[in-house]
Amino acid sequence: MEKVGGMDGSGTTECTTNTSSKPYFDHDSMNAPTTITVTSSKKNHKSLLIKQEDRQTGIVSWKGFSLDADAHVLPATQVSFAVGLKIKTYINSTVAPMAALLFKGTVIGDPLAPSVASFSSRGPNTVSPGILKPDIIGPGVSILASWTTPLPGSTDTKSPFNMMSGTSMSCPHLSGVATLLKATHPYWTPAAIKSAIMTSTDLVNLKGTRIVDETLQPADLFSMGSGHVNPSKPMILD
Repeated sequence: MEKVGGMDGSGTTECTTNTSSKPYFDHDSMNAPTTITVTSSKKNHKSLLIKQEDRQTGIVSWKGFSLDADAHVLPATQVSFAVGLKIKTYINSTVAPMAALLFKGTVIGDPLAPSVASFSSRGPNTVSPGILKPDIIGPGVSILASWTTPLPGSTDTKSPFNMMSGTSMSCPHLSGVATLLKATHPYWTPAAIKSAIMTSTDLVNLKGTRIVDETLQPADLFSMGSGHVNPSKPMILD
């Protein structure tokens, strides 16, 4: 198992390298060695993939408590920053650290959903700070959607789906809500549609408490704007 810098937030590089003989990291089943790379930087992670040999996997320590599913070019998983620190402590506590990546299924019903992702842009407007931004937040983390080209490094060239995150995912959700509103109220202006969406948002999560950011603190106006889009609420407005 190898650790690559930045896991303490300092940005420095510190590595300890060991190997474990594991397919899916089960050392009793495979003789060929596997290097597990642990890093808090996607940049460091991808550069290591170029430099190191085959039969590798990765563990990426993400920012805050939030996670972001990403298509890696080798078997990999992402963990929260807190879990990353625990992994770092474990690596430093033993001569031959070992790990296993096991798919345990999909977790649904997260009581903290929705929450603001660590990579979600914060306000205010950089050009004119007097303008409050963002206007609103929407679903944009680990969104499964149709895909036109194969994923990099994929062995299945026919896969029509991909999982992505960012504005490229949240914007279609908001555009769809605006389209539904326009179909329901064909005479509404763009300003009226925007106002209806922004004044009918959700401010609390499934737990019933205020929406939080990646630090588990209540998200402020510069993090979520008017709140998280609710597609149903504006439909009943006249």
